[in-house]
Amino acid sequence: MHDVPWRPVGLSEVARLEAPIYPAVAMSMPHVQVYTNADKEMADVVRGAYAARIGRPGAVRIMALPEGAMVHGQAQFLLSVGDLLVEEQIPPHWRADSGGTLPPRRALAELNDVDGDVMLIARFGCRTWGHWLGELLPKIAVCEWHFPNRYFYALPQEAIDIEKSGVIARRIRESLAAYGVAMGRVLPLSGKPYRFSRLFAMTGVWTDRMMHPQVMATMQETVRLPHAVTSAVQPRVALLRGDNDRRQMTNADAVKACLRARDFAILDIAELSFTDQVRVFMKARQIFSILGSSLSGLIFAEEGVDVTAVAPARFADRFFYALMQAKGARYAEVRGPVVGEPLPMYRDSAFEVPIGDLEAALAALGEA
Repeated sequence: MHDVPWRPVGLSEVARLEAPIYPAVAMSMPHVQVYTNADKEMADVVRGAYAARIGRPGAVRIMALPEGAMVHGQAQFLLSVGDLLVEEQIPPHWRADSGGTLPPRRALAELNDVDGDVMLIARFGCRTWGHWLGELLPKIAVCEWHFPNRYFYALPQEAIDIEKSGVIARRIRESLAAYGVAMGRVLPLSGKPYRFSRLFAMTGVWTDRMMHPQVMATMQETVRLPHAVTSAVQPRVALLRGDNDRRQMTNADAVKACLRARDFAILDIAELSFTDQVRVFMKARQIFSILGSSLSGLIFAEEGVDVTAVAPARFADRFFYALMQAKGARYAEVRGPVVGEPLPMYRDSAFEVPIGDLEAALAALGEA
C-alpha cells in the first residue's frame, strides 16, 4: 500500500448512483456595498470582489458510494474508494494547486465496519461555526426535508463533545435538534478509519461562490423554533463574541458606546442558543458584527437587511458578502489598523476601529 499513491478524483467519479435534489440555477447577485473606508489599493480589490454578477450555483445531488468506501478519521476525514481520494474532502492546504501534498497511504491495522445508511458530514472546518452553519448543516437540513429520518450522520466526535469543544459542540447539537436530528442518529467519528457498507455524500451546497438559493430556502423554512419569544429579539443588534480572542477590537468600549447611542442591543451571539440566534437574524433590520463567523446567520435574515462589519485593514471575505447579495442587503464595512505585530494569520490580528468612520458607515446606511 505504501507504493500506491492516492489519486484524487471528484465525488461524481466514484459514486455508483446519484439522486438530483436541486437543479443548477442562475440568479442576479447585485452590488450591495454602500460604504467602505478602505484605502485605494484595498478598495480596488474589494470593488472587483464585490461586483454585481450573475451567480450560477451548480446542481445539488446526493451520491451513493460503493460498498467499502472508507473515511480516514485520523487525516481530516479523507474519503477514499480503493486508491481514489475524493477531492471534495481534501483540505485546501493539502491540495496541489495550493502547494500542498497529500498524506501517504498507510497500512490499516484496525478498521471500524459500519452498516446502515450513513450520510458523510464530517470534513475539514467542521468545528468552525461559519463552515458548520454555512456549508455542513445545510446538507443535513436538505436530507431531512427530502428523506426524513432516513440517514445516520457521520460527524467528528470532537465537534459534538461538549467537554472538549464547549460552546461550539452545544450549538452544533442544538442545530441538529432544530432540524429534527436526535443524537441517536449521529455517528461520531474518531481517529480510526471507518469502512461503510452504504455511505452517501452530498455535493457542495456552495458553488460559484454562493449558496444554492433552494438550499437557503430549505434552511429557513424547515428550522424548528420553540414558541417562546426571547428578549434577545431586537431590530438593531451588535453581535459580539466572548468565546473568541481572535480578530478582536482593541477599542471595543468606544465601539459599543457608538452603537448604544444608536439603539443597538449588544449581544454575545455565542451565548445564545441556536434557535435564539435564528430568531435574532430573522427579526433584525440592522446588524453590526466583526467580519467573520458571527455573520453566518444571515442565512435566516429578511430581505433588505442592513449590515455593518468591521475588520483588520487588509482582510476581506466574500463568503459573507455572498449571503448579503442573496438577501439584497445593504452593506457598510469599516477597516481598522492592526494593533501591535500582525499575527501569522493576518486576519486574526487585533485591530482598532476608527470611530469616525464607523459613524460614517452607519450614516451611509441610514441615508442610502
